[in-house]
Amino acid sequence: MSLKKLLLASGVFLLTAAPGSVQNCPPPRQYQGPCSQVVIWAKNPETGTCCYYPNPCTAPAGWMTYTSQAECEGNGGPIEI
Repeated sequence: MSLKKLLLASGVFLLTAAPGSVQNCPPPRQYQGPCSQVVIWAKNPETGTCCYYPNPCTAPAGWMTYTSQAECEGNGGPIEI
C-alpha cells in the first residue's frame, strides 16, 4: 500500500471513529486561558445529542457537561464547570 493510500485510509478511520466526530456536533469553542484538563461530553439542549470535547471550556456555551458518554445519554447527572 502506498503512503498516500495509507494516510487517506487513516484519515477516513479518524473521521468515522474519533469521539468528537459525531455528526451534528459543533466544533470545539476557541478558548484562551486556564481550564480543567478533563475530557467531557456535552448535551445539545435542543436535540439531546451528546458530543465529545477535549475539556469543559471548549464545549458549546449553555450545554450541560458530563464526565462520560453514558452519563450524557441519561445514566447519570451533569457536572458543574
